[in-house]
Amino acid sequence: MNERDPRIVAIIPARHGSVGLPRKNIADLGGVSLTARAVRSAKALDALSAVVVTSDSPDILAIAEAEGAVAIPRPIEIAGSSSKIEDTIKHTLMTLEDIGHGKFDTFCIFEPTSPLRRKETLLRCFEKYYSAEAEALITVCASTENFGRLRTDGKFVGLDPGIARRRQEREPLFKEAGVIYIRDVEAFQREQVVIPNEPTAYIVLPEEAIDINTQIDLDLARALLDICGDPLRDVAHV
Repeated sequence: MNERDPRIVAIIPARHGSVGLPRKNIADLGGVSLTARAVRSAKALDALSAVVVTSDSPDILAIAEAEGAVAIPRPIEIAGSSSKIEDTIKHTLMTLEDIGHGKFDTFCIFEPTSPLRRKETLLRCFEKYYSAEAEALITVCASTENFGRLRTDGKFVGLDPGIARRRQEREPLFKEAGVIYIRDVEAFQREQVVIPNEPTAYIVLPEEAIDINTQIDLDLARALLDICGDPLRDVAHV
């Protein structure tokens, strides 16, 4: 870390289009759109110097401004389904500097489709990132399911042939979650990737790791909100 407090920007990428769930980034969850939830989660962290929404959608940019975030229009050439997140991050950092926000030491990504993130989890992610002197941190979720591949003949081939049949005896595998990504700006500019090989990881609970891409995902998130409570309950807006 620098001797001064690092300048941290939260970047919320929220495209207009979506294949699995149209206009998912403005879908309603507990009376709050997914984009607004991401902004409120980020703005609850005192350490952040700026909260930014980058989008090709006027509706989403309007939500960002209403929530007090910096709204950055995203060029159409980097707003498609096959566009790279790295291009979005580069454009966002460059635009922030151009409009007078200066340079940042660290950026973090808040995906709107992971709306059940909790403030305490985010604080612990930053604590681990800095204590480990990491250049990148991702969140992960444990799974004891038996994963495998299907051969061309339709047969299932487990990734671990010796896996225990009893779930409670299995060593867990971990899958990437979208709760937060934290990245050192200099390292990103040097390596040109958001997630490098072997990033530091923080384990989150399954309910926090939900990723909304379909109507079923959204319905499940609504059910979890009722069961687990709203993680925005401690935020002033709610």
